[in-house]
Formats: sequence, structure tokens, C-alpha cells
Amino acid sequence: MTRTRPGRVWRPTVSRSQRRQTAWAFGLATVLLAAVAGCSRHPASLEGEVMLDGKPLPGGVIMLSPARTGPSAYGEIAPNGRYVLKTGSEKGLEPGEYVVTVAANEPGPEEPLSETGAAPPIRPLMTPQKYADVGTSPLRITVKPGSQTLTIELDSKADAGPQSIPDSDADPE
Repeated sequence: MTRTRPGRVWRPTVSRSQRRQTAWAFGLATVLLAAVAGCSRHPASLEGEVMLDGKPLPGGVIMLSPARTGPSAYGEIAPNGRYVLKTGSEKGLEPGEYVVTVAANEPGPEEPLSETGAAPPIRPLMTPQKYADVGTSPLRITVKPGSQTLTIELDSKADAGPQSIPDSDADPE
């Protein structure tokens, strides 16, 4: 047992080299934590273009719903038909089997809220209804780890039978 004089607090003795080692360890842990926090936790990323009858779809939403369980991925379709998928607020998604849904409304003028605060009427779908519902969409895809680019071709006159999207351009990371 270590004895101290009355009124004095016992403090362990720490050498200069021990303080340096502690500082290095703390600094390294801080750098590693910052690096891990900056990384996406989704091992796959998917972006591409949506085409309707051979022309870029000028807006809408694309959603990938897992065939089994897990989070869905979604993306907004830009006016040039391009999209980038996200899960929640993070870019990317988990590898696996997905059902693809796409929905876009007919373009029209931006209408403000009415005087009563009611939203303007919803414009009709420009994409076939079968692509907008996970239960009827014929589009299926297997997402692999890494970066992928995928063009999705929609046909306004196609039947509702199952349709597998050809493998995308995978770029394993």
C-alpha cells in the first residue's frame, strides 16, 4: 500500500515515453474513427438511366425493393433520365435480388396550392402502371458489390410478364 503525506493526493508516475505512446494511440484512434465515419456502409452503388420507348424518362422516381428482406433503395430521375440510388440518406445499397419499380407523372405546369391550401390534382402516370407497383413490375435485378451502371428500358406497350434486366456494367471495388 502506498502512503501519502496528509493533505497530498497520490498520483501515479507516468514517464515521458508513456505519455508519447498514449498521445500516438489517441491520435491514431481519432484518425481511424474519422476515416470509418466517412465511408458508406453500403458495399454496392448503382446509377444509370431510365428510358421509356427508347427516350430518356424526363423525371420520376425509381425504387429497388429487396426480393426477400432488407431496406429499399430509391432515386429521383433527373430531366435527362439519369438516376443515382440511395438507401436512406446514404448513396448505395446492399447487394442482392431486387424488384425494380418506376413511376413518373405527365409533365405539366407547376401549380401552387389553392387558396384553401389543398394540393393541386395529381397528373396521370406517363409510365405504365405495371412498372409502378412492386407486385406487378416485371423488372428484376441482381445487384453485385461494387459500382454499377444500369440502363433500364421501359416499354409502354409491353405485356406484364417477368422481365430480367441484363447484367449491368459492374466495376468491383
